[in-house]
Formats: sequence, C-alpha cells, structure tokens
Amino acid sequence: MLCGRDSRDMSLGEIGKKIGYIFQDPERQLFAPTVFEELSFVMELTGEKPGLIKKRVEEMLLLFELNSLRDSFPFQLSRGEKQRLALAAVLINQPEYIIMDEPTTGLDVKRMKKLLQLLKRLQKDEIGLLVISHDHHYFKDYADQMLRLDRGVIEVESAL
Repeated sequence: MLCGRDSRDMSLGEIGKKIGYIFQDPERQLFAPTVFEELSFVMELTGEKPGLIKKRVEEMLLLFELNSLRDSFPFQLSRGEKQRLALAAVLINQPEYIIMDEPTTGLDVKRMKKLLQLLKRLQKDEIGLLVISHDHHYFKDYADQMLRLDRGVIEVESAL
C-alpha cells in the first residue's frame, strides 16, 4: 500500500512521484548513455514537455555540479560523481518522500556539506526523508528521529 492505494495498481511514474530511492551503490540505478539522458529519462517517461525537461535537467546539472559531465557516460564517472548523479536523477522527479541508503558514500567533505544543505532544503520543502547510514554523527543534528540497529535490537533515539 502506498498513500492508501495498492501499489500494484499504480504506474511506475505514479510511484516515482511518491517515493524516490537512492541506492548505496549508484551504479545499480544508472543506465543511460549520458548524464543528460539519465536526468531527462524520468521526465520523458512521464510525458513532460521538452522545454520543461531541458530546464529541469539544467537546474540539476548546476545544483549537483555535473554540468561539465553532461555528455559523459555515467559509468566512467567517479564514485562521488555517480552518487551526485543518482541523487539528481531521483530529485528531478520531485518525489514526496526519499529513501537514501548511505548517501555520503564516495562524497568528499565539501560535497558532504552540500548534501546536508540539500537535505535541510528538502526538509524545509516538507519532503520526507529516510536516511540509512552508519555515520549517525553526520546526520544526528538534522534528524527528527533516529532508529539505531545494534546486534538485532532496534533503539529509538530522539535526535532533536
């Protein structure tokens, strides 16, 4: 069930508007021949107008510092670049809720700070976030609630 509906009766586009998922290994979700096409795919699939697609892709390229890589083959990018591309590819669809599995993997300190700024903005825009991470110190100041799994036991921690 997703938002009161059976997800089996929903199109992939409808589900993608509700929930976005960022894999720990970004290569698992990349498939297009160029960075630009990776970003534009979902919008093309949902029938958006070419002008809007180009505008939103350009915004994502700038936001995630991928503009110089727009024509690059995604599998030739560095780990951090792939991670940023995967984030951009999910966010371009403007989901209501995002699940991120180890989103800081492959990011340097500068880009980790940018990720936190982005997460703050998403929270402000009331986008739900579930972040799975081994680095609880990194996220503890931004989480409303934290669940900690320790040797099979789930502990609930109030973060703020």
